[in-house]
Amino acid sequence: MTTTAVTADDLRRRVADRREEVRAFLEWSRAHERDALETGEGWRSLRLENRPDIKHAAEAAQLFPEAWWGVVVYTCFGSLVGARVVNDAFRQPLPEPAAWDALRSLSFPRGSIGHHRIQPGHVGAKKALAAASEHADFFRDVLFSDGTFEERYRRIRKPQLPQWGRTTTFDLLLRAGALGVGGERYAPTTAYLAGSTGPKKGFEKIWGVSLDRVGAEWGERLLQAWTQ
Repeated sequence: MTTTAVTADDLRRRVADRREEVRAFLEWSRAHERDALETGEGWRSLRLENRPDIKHAAEAAQLFPEAWWGVVVYTCFGSLVGARVVNDAFRQPLPEPAAWDALRSLSFPRGSIGHHRIQPGHVGAKKALAAASEHADFFRDVLFSDGTFEERYRRIRKPQLPQWGRTTTFDLLLRAGALGVGGERYAPTTAYLAGSTGPKKGFEKIWGVSLDRVGAEWGERLLQAWTQ
């Protein structure tokens, strides 16, 4: 594996070698963004600034006595409907046994789960909320302490809490950072290619390079050169 820096000249050569694949991606991306916004389905946008879930997380923050907890609860479900369902029972975090008792007493209508959280019986969302509720002090400390997006991400991932994997952790911090929950604004500085599935496959399709061979760090450097 290599961690060689990707220069502007390297990037230009790679774009020239992969011009058809890069052009196809850019044309697809433009059409995708246009359709997402014209149809009112902005959540399908791949651009962070168009993500409606940040707006929805802000609305969820208003539902709860503490904004940070509202954003955590919203992230467990990925849906305002789900956040509203548990609003009364989870005004404050509960110990895990009490959290599960409360969850078993609730009925979740259609639309309670959004994004990647869709699972039979809402199991993933419930496990995520029970874990966040039990470890609420930990989540609050991560959101209110100083640190970059990446530092906070590593902290949440380290204990391997149920249903708090890559995507859920990323989404929580993206929303909290964009909204300034905890008093600071922050954002990711990488594409988080390491350990990914879809992004890694997409990278290989466009650039013709397997990250398993060259390493995710090299892929991140290529994307940083592209962004610059």
